Amino acid sequence: MGYEMEFADKLSVLLPGIIIGVILFQTVVVAPTVFKSLGAELAGPFLRAIFPRLFLFVALCGFASCIERFFSNHELSFGLLSALVTVIFMLICFFLVPMTNKAKDNKNDGLFRGLHSLSVALTLVVLVVNLLAVFI
Repeated sequence: MGYEMEFADKLSVLLPGIIIGVILFQTVVVAPTVFKSLGAELAGPFLRAIFPRLFLFVALCGFASCIERFFSNHELSFGLLSALVTVIFMLICFFLVPMTNKAKDNKNDGLFRGLHSLSVALTLVVLVVNLLAVFI
């Protein structure tokens, strides 16, 4: 029983840590580097391919965190809520991608900015709740 509890405790920090690391790496390192290295014309198609994968990967980590939190606590906790927020918000971001791309392609700058801002805001919320989940 002790080993299982230790593993669950480690997993409850590891999964949010992976989520935090992936979001920070993607937004702080990958996206800016791609724009600087490839230019806007080549960066666009690359980022259109990578961001949906990011959203799905983070949602999958959030789902794994939901399972871990549910089976280790059997109760509603901040950790479980943060994992649920992660799954829901990242799936929303995933489904926003085609609409955001279409708005950009159609040069509908207002809609593009709104959808992109929503995606950024949801991703920031996921980052913050996972940071809090590690420390609460």
